[in-house]
Amino acid sequence: MRGAFPQSARFQFPWRQQLVAFGAPDVGAGAEDLLVGSNEQDRGVLRGSAEEIQQIARMSAGRTLIFLGPADQKQNFFSATQTSPVLMHVSTHAIADMDNPERSRLLFSPDHAGQPNNYLFLKELYDLDLRSVSLATLSACDTERGPSVPGEGVQAFSRALLAAGFPVHADYALARS
Repeated sequence: MRGAFPQSARFQFPWRQQLVAFGAPDVGAGAEDLLVGSNEQDRGVLRGSAEEIQQIARMSAGRTLIFLGPADQKQNFFSATQTSPVLMHVSTHAIADMDNPERSRLLFSPDHAGQPNNYLFLKELYDLDLRSVSLATLSACDTERGPSVPGEGVQAFSRALLAAGFPVHADYALARS
């Protein structure tokens, strides 16, 4: 697990990203079959995801970077996490793989219309550097599902975020669904 940055999370430079948010992904053909509770009428649409992110952005005091709908892409996620945001919010579909936790994944929009969806796999989260993030929120089902490994705990998304350097302090929170 990476150590936290020594700088205080309370003071922020004005040019630093306050919030980076992703949500309301476009769900391509075939992806809705993998989603729990999806039906033909909804087609995997996350009702309220965009509104949720817009409300969070209105409460944010600093610069925001929001990726909704077709812009909710995996490549944008990797680029945005390098901007050292203070707050990171992802509102999407999650799929927990109980047999192989590293194959658990978050759904992102396709790179181009008509292509299949992209997924951010749990094993990819371990490689991120999230030491500057004060609050990471995964607003998705199944983010805390995973097999329990004796002496290690549940192999789930919160564990990957902690390994990526998310600070563990009493005044920080790790939100999950």
